[in-house]
Amino acid sequence: MFHIRYAGRTFEIKPKVFELSLKASDREIMARVADWLGIPETGLKNYVIDRRPSGQVVVRPEAIFG
Repeated sequence: MFHIRYAGRTFEIKPKVFELSLKASDREIMARVADWLGIPETGLKNYVIDRRPSGQVVVRPEAIFG
């Protein structure tokens, strides 16, 4: 499952919707997420991909501490 956190909302997308494997490259995932959200890839420049031990992939804003 792909979990996307964007603009205060959370989306859960099955890999078949993106036509991607959970093992796809970060670049492929970001491109597909941007396309799905209808935004340019630069709109995700401060986002990271977190690959969970469960196999799920989380696309989320980069955490800033301090």
